[in-house]
Formats: sequence, structure tokens, C-alpha cells
Amino acid sequence: MSENTNQPTAIHLKDYQAPNFKINSVELTFELFEEYTTVNSVMNISKINSDTTILALNSIDLELENISIDDVEVDSRNYVYENELLSISNVPEEFTLKIQNKIYPHLNTELEGLYLSSGIYCTQNEPEGFRRITPYLDKPDSLSVFTTIIIADASKYPILLGNGNKNKENKGSGDSNSTFYPLYNPINSRLSQS
Repeated sequence: MSENTNQPTAIHLKDYQAPNFKINSVELTFELFEEYTTVNSVMNISKINSDTTILALNSIDLELENISIDDVEVDSRNYVYENELLSISNVPEEFTLKIQNKIYPHLNTELEGLYLSSGIYCTQNEPEGFRRITPYLDKPDSLSVFTTIIIADASKYPILLGNGNKNKENKGSGDSNSTFYPLYNPINSRLSQS
């Protein structure tokens, strides 16, 4: 990963554009490992503007592993990942987008997204940190219902906390530990800290 040396860019209200898509719900699963974290995101999405054909998701320093729409893998010719955007073309009116990506919290020195600090995994999603976790419409007016599952080695991470009300906890067989946190009211990605 490279260090971010870009200066902040001013964002003016006159340049604002409303999103062309609505993300109705998001299911996030984090699998925490020593050297990396796998993030599986399942988003139910619908078009707001039926004329648009490209879904553009904010994304920084992610290693994309798999992208599928309605359980069909997206051909690499139908998406581009550059300039901090994942752009997927020819999307339908309503669909389920699944993205699996890998992030490296122990290398993240930006203090945004998911990072490791003194042996503790932390998240900071405001103002634009969520795009360092998984591709997303990372705007304050993009509201969605979030469900988060955190899976980690119970011997190393016996306590797993997330936003929302803990719905269930699974002290799995062996070293596995997982916790399920649903948020039932729509929120933006800045409040969905895990």
C-alpha cells in the first residue's frame, strides 16, 4: 500500500450530485486474520435514475477478489477500478451486488476505515473512511440498513464489538468467534462503524 500524499480537495455544494442508486441494505462480514482482513459485502441496490448504466462506488486501497451481480460473476471487461472508484457497467434496475475484498489493517496508517492500533481493530468511517473498507456510495445522503458480522480468532480477540444491538454470538468450535450486529434503521456509511 502506498502512503496517501494527496492534499484534501474542496467540495462545494454547487458541485453536488445526488446518487443515481439506492443501497437498500448491506450485509458486511469481516474475517480478521493477522496479516489481512477479508470483507464480504452483500448490497441490495436499486436505480434511482433509470437512465444511468454505470454504478460508481468509492474505493481506496482495496484488493478486489470477487464481484458478482445476482450470483453471476462480473466479467472483468464490465468493471474498472481506478482513481478511487469502482465503476461497474450495464447494471440492472434492481440487483444484489456481492463484493469480496481484502484489506490490510496493520498497514493502514490513515486512521480511516479499519486499522490496527495497539493490537485493537478500530474503525473510523467519517468523513470518508468507509471507502477504505469496501466499495460503497460513500456519501452522507446514501442511507442503508446495515448488518455486520465479525469473525476472529477467539484466543486473540475474545471480545468483538460493533454498532447496533448484538443479536447473537457464536463461540464456534475451535478458535472461531463471531458476533452479529444488525442495525434496523437506515443510516449512512459514516455511522456504520463495526
